[in-house]
Amino acid sequence: MGVELELQGILEGLGDFGPYQKFQHFLHLLTWLTAGVHVISFVFVFPKMDHRCLVEQVDGLQVQSPNETMALAHSIPPESNGCFISENGPQEDNSSSRIPCPNGYIYSSAYFQSSRVTEWDLVCEREWMGALLQSIFLFGALVGAFVSGQLADKYGRKIVVCLSGLAQLLFGCVAVLISNYFAFAIIMFGYGLFGAAGSVVPAITLTMEIVGPSRRSFCGILFACAFSLGLTIACSWAWLLPQSAQLLQLIFALHSILLLGHWWLMDESICWLWTAGQNEKALEIAKKAARWNGLELEIGGKEVEVVVGSNRNDPEVQEEVKVAERKTFGILDLFKYPQLRLRTLVMMYTWFTASTLYFGLTYNSVNLSGNPYLSFIFNTLVELPANLIVIWLAPKLGNKILLCGSLISSGLASISHPFLAQAETVMIGKMLTIIAKGLATIAFNIINGYTPELFPTVVRNTALGLCVMGSRAGAALVPQINLLGNVAVEAPSISFGTFSCLASLFVVFLMPETLNKTMPQTIEEVEHSVDMKQLKDEQKSGGEKEEQPQPPSASSSSCQSQTSETAPASTSTQLSN
Repeated sequence: MGVELELQGILEGLGDFGPYQKFQHFLHLLTWLTAGVHVISFVFVFPKMDHRCLVEQVDGLQVQSPNETMALAHSIPPESNGCFISENGPQEDNSSSRIPCPNGYIYSSAYFQSSRVTEWDLVCEREWMGALLQSIFLFGALVGAFVSGQLADKYGRKIVVCLSGLAQLLFGCVAVLISNYFAFAIIMFGYGLFGAAGSVVPAITLTMEIVGPSRRSFCGILFACAFSLGLTIACSWAWLLPQSAQLLQLIFALHSILLLGHWWLMDESICWLWTAGQNEKALEIAKKAARWNGLELEIGGKEVEVVVGSNRNDPEVQEEVKVAERKTFGILDLFKYPQLRLRTLVMMYTWFTASTLYFGLTYNSVNLSGNPYLSFIFNTLVELPANLIVIWLAPKLGNKILLCGSLISSGLASISHPFLAQAETVMIGKMLTIIAKGLATIAFNIINGYTPELFPTVVRNTALGLCVMGSRAGAALVPQINLLGNVAVEAPSISFGTFSCLASLFVVFLMPETLNKTMPQTIEEVEHSVDMKQLKDEQKSGGEKEEQPQPPSASSSSCQSQTSETAPASTSTQLSN
């Protein structure tokens, strides 16, 4: 029995989803819950606020609501967007030329009584500065996704999750104390790096490497639910505490306390330890898992130590272990081989697209007419039926079909929205926004589980990190795309929709279906998968296939190498986002 079969036997002996897997998965879910809180915090700390120029002749020392008196109407030129004032003071005929607000702004406190926007006057010609901060935060998440994937493959999943949890707590708390814009921008990069990505990439890998194939889809949906719960929690805090942006920001940061106990409670991946040559630690954790699940850890009816010990005396197995320990894989391997390169590029763009659409709709939900908190919560609640749809349809239709359908449908809904959001069709426009958000959620749920199924074990976490990096790039671009709305109202929605439709075409024509198929363990399996049908046909006809250069085949395995016959891994969002 080779090293791969040893690991497969150990994992199968633990069962699919016993008490041990449930507890570990719960710990992994907390990373996505806190990520949801951190990612959406900008919406409530830097909200889009109604404002107008301060008019000294009218306001004096008393703050009033915009457009409260006739004098204000004569002082504020038509179509000023709250950014201009009549140069010569109030004019009944509005004949005076307009100038930018010389004395600052008056902000509406109907929903947001305090924010960083009012503290730094991030409106009008300074509005781009708020969008830039949000992009810096999400650019930090982009870097975090890339770095965390690399580090988790090299040093282990657990240490990356734990250090990220501590770092996001520190950066979030320090941000509360910063009053300088440029210093705040630096802190936001670190906050995004650890808070929005540092722990989520290895967390989902940890779950996929410990649960059996029959429960992967369910666990993936729980990741989506945890992220959505984080969004709702953040919105609820903002609704309860509109009077202090600093206090609100501190509360958001303190949610990371939930991750501090992971160092003692969460176990390292058995798969990673095994492939890293740390077999004793892997067996120790496997025995613990078996005890929790009330099972005897055996391989082929024999004690696992007996099987592993006897195999280690086999010269072929010893050489196999040595080769596996010497061989390392990295990001360059994803672009070295044709099929792996194609899958990497297509999935990076798909994650980029799903992220721009999802976060574009999420961030803009507070700008819909009416109570922004209720609009945001309703926009988030639509994710619940979307998650249920994935659970129901993914095992029947497969990941590829459902992903393509959700991408193109959400894209068309997004493109149609600005043309149906006029006064007479405003309700239709709102409904389209909600439908598009639900479809974007389905797409995000699918790609989180579909992506690991496309890549071999030896580069799976690195590939997932690159894809999440593409996702964060899309999210970082959303604030800048939204600024196009100042030039043309329909520009953001059309941009999001166009990205989505293109991604659907790439997936449908270039990506394989993974329903009821085993997950690849080596690069060789991926590169030869497209030639399998041709090879079988040639074998039947007695033909010979020309020998081609062989990609490296490492003897590292994964919990995910089992067959997904019961349910495909159609996992969460965001993530994200």
